[in-house]
Amino acid sequence: MNVNLGCGTDHISGFINVDLQEPADILHNLDVGPYPFDDETVRLVRAHHVLEHLISPSLFFEQCHRILEPGGCLIVKVPHYSGRTAWGHTGQRRAFSLDYWGWVPGFSVEEKRLNFVEDHPNRRLRLWQRIANFLSNLNPRLCERFFFGFEEQIITLRRR
Repeated sequence: MNVNLGCGTDHISGFINVDLQEPADILHNLDVGPYPFDDETVRLVRAHHVLEHLISPSLFFEQCHRILEPGGCLIVKVPHYSGRTAWGHTGQRRAFSLDYWGWVPGFSVEEKRLNFVEDHPNRRLRLWQRIANFLSNLNPRLCERFFFGFEEQIITLRRR
């Protein structure tokens, strides 16, 4: 089973979409545990631009660890603290650096990626976006230290 936590209007087929409001498949507040899934029954959890709005990230990780099967995958997309939109959304409580992910208990970090700019409708600018993202992800820690303006980061965590 695959779960899309905090889906908003981004419903994905093949996933159980969970959010506070309709038209989610399951209505649930992610600041309240337990999440409505049995222990170790989920293979993949996707949470894109959700974590920055939650009161308790530790509850989120605790519940994801509970519902994910051993070896299951958690893919989190969050705003990077250096981006121009890092603090621009209503209800956003935090932004993240690459250092944040070392403390998450019960998970190992499989991949950290930075997105330098957002997708652009212009084909030429999209090409430059891909080049910038590729170069910045050759050494994300170095780029994070010396450059700014990363819009988001995508972290892949594996349940131990």
